[in-house]
Amino acid sequence: MEVTNQKTKYLYNIDFVRFVLIMIIVYCHCIGTVPPITESGQEFIQMLTQKSSMAMPVALCSFFMMSGFFLYNSFLRKPDLETKDFVFKRILRLWPLLLFSFIVLLIAGRFNRMCILDIFFINAGLGLVNSGSNNPACWFICVLLVLSAFFYFIIKNFGEKYAGFFCSISAFLGYAILNSTFSVGMLYKDPVPCIPFLTMGMLLGLANISLGILVGMLVKELPNINLKLPGKLIATVLEISIFAYIGISILMQTSKITMPIYWEFYFVILFIMFVYNQGYFSKLLNNKFSKSLGACSYAIFIMQFPTIRIMNKYFSQPLSQLDTLTTFACTLACLVVGVIVHLLVENNVNKLINRKLKHD
Repeated sequence: MEVTNQKTKYLYNIDFVRFVLIMIIVYCHCIGTVPPITESGQEFIQMLTQKSSMAMPVALCSFFMMSGFFLYNSFLRKPDLETKDFVFKRILRLWPLLLFSFIVLLIAGRFNRMCILDIFFINAGLGLVNSGSNNPACWFICVLLVLSAFFYFIIKNFGEKYAGFFCSISAFLGYAILNSTFSVGMLYKDPVPCIPFLTMGMLLGLANISLGILVGMLVKELPNINLKLPGKLIATVLEISIFAYIGISILMQTSKITMPIYWEFYFVILFIMFVYNQGYFSKLLNNKFSKSLGACSYAIFIMQFPTIRIMNKYFSQPLSQLDTLTTFACTLACLVVGVIVHLLVENNVNKLINRKLKHD
């Protein structure tokens, strides 16, 4: 992750956070997808499902917020870039792996007619169609692309002052609605109660991308700091404490964590501290290995459901003694497939696209 006008140019610690969020989402999707065949295995999966009911929406909201932050920084790096060019580059970044995931589904016999719409970024998460494809992860990509284009247009054409005002209203209203209507049982394609044409997926995106842009504007105005040893120790304690508190709260399903504004408040604090990169914990994560993990994140995310579908089709009868490990095996498989696809497909496609753009 490259950041402009920030305390450090390359924030590999943010790449690590991005990887963790992706793996939380993948883990939650893997729960129960490879059926256990013993009673003990079923009880184990039920326990995991209950414990993870809040983890995925927390990760999704945080990921949207990070996307808003880096969208704003993309504008700062190239303020002269037109909206259509911004959208074109986003499509070039997202579309090749999106198409590849559906090629895998087609080969595996899991391709349906809704997959064709997803290839063109039309998904139930936008509220434009009723059914989803066999790669449900696409709803996030579709919402992210549409809202990124929308907010970039606002910043580009109305200026940062009016964009900040618009994002403030969007974030405030978005979180107000989320806190009054949010339920862990609601899906991305479910309509928001009493608000026609607005899905939960779009509401999550609107509220959190707005918040991310506001965080980007805030960090831009904050002064640079260079803490001495006592300050670095205090920052380290705060980083570890907040990181641990968020994780424990999600795991233990505390009542307060069910309020979206509550968990995002703590995540924003942790995120800003990682951007400043003053504590030893954030510095420890700011390394090239974290960069590599972050680089694989999109491939892991987009390939998780093709991997899950194939495992569910061909490996639905695991050995009884391995019942309780099927969720972890599925998560590990998604990780391995994502890394392989990143190295063999995504990297090569990106190099080809970059050479073509430079040649043109």
